[in-house]
Amino acid sequence: MAAVTASTLVLAVAALQPLMAVSLPALLALGFIVGLVLLGLGLLEVKKAKRRAHLIAAGATLLGVMTVVTPLTWYGYWAFLVGVVVMGLGDLLILALLALFGGLLIAFGIQSARTRE
Repeated sequence: MAAVTASTLVLAVAALQPLMAVSLPALLALGFIVGLVLLGLGLLEVKKAKRRAHLIAAGATLLGVMTVVTPLTWYGYWAFLVGVVVMGLGDLLILALLALFGGLLIAFGIQSARTRE
């Protein structure tokens, strides 16, 4: 059996390190931008006097999901980093209102996708 040396352990740990880092706020912003682009394309494009309902549905659903996920990611990040997150009544109200607004956007997107069929 071969002996495990410190250099082989260092190489093994280095192999597990990620090659690049991606910014989480940039990914969240990208989700919002893609949702806005899809929604805008669906509203601006008219084909045979009818708007592109599938683009509107996809954009609204993505914006709703991003509206719900973004604040939860923020609080989840702080819970992971610190361990305990102290939330006041204002924080809970903000989360509830954003979840309500995001849920309404998701419902609108799903409903407009169903009416297209």
